[in-house]
Amino acid sequence: MRVEALRLLVKSLRPAAGQWTGSPTTETRYRRRYVDLIVSGASRNVFRTRTRIVRYLRDFLDALDFSRSRRR
Repeated sequence: MRVEALRLLVKSLRPAAGQWTGSPTTETRYRRRYVDLIVSGASRNVFRTRTRIVRYLRDFLDALDFSRSRRR
């Protein structure tokens, strides 16, 4: 099934970061992680890489049948 059309039913209450005011400050980027992910391609790449590493580790430990109950 494919999407044929998409219609946004709500308006955005705030403009995208940097659209009207320039680049967001470092403090804004840290407080609002989503802003950093939208604005910075490098942050997106770090986030994706971290996600892949965590997924790999979880799959690896699942394959070994490792679980929290075994720690006791």
